[in-house]
Amino acid sequence: MAAAADRDAYRYALRTTHDRVKRSCSAEMEREVHDVLGPVGLDLETSCRVAHRLTEIEMSLPDPTPQSTWRPLLSTFARRPRTTTDLEMRSKEAAEVGMTTFLMKFAEGKEARI
Repeated sequence: MAAAADRDAYRYALRTTHDRVKRSCSAEMEREVHDVLGPVGLDLETSCRVAHRLTEIEMSLPDPTPQSTWRPLLSTFARRPRTTTDLEMRSKEAAEVGMTTFLMKFAEGKEARI
């Protein structure tokens, strides 16, 4: 049960982080990236370039959120084995790229737990 709770907490954090990345302006993303990279010696200009590139990568990935919030509920009612959600597929395929992954790993200290 603890493993399932840990997995569910990670999925929730991944979804909310992805939603925050989609909603945030570029200045906010630049600040968050610099909060991580500044203390290790990168200047603001470099942090901004990293933020822009991570955002470009993020926007090229499929959106994991539209069905991921209701599909587990439907599978519970159907009493059949739960299938892999869009969020899980995005996590497996893009576990090391994009702004969401960067923030999860380096700002929030959470490794992929799918």
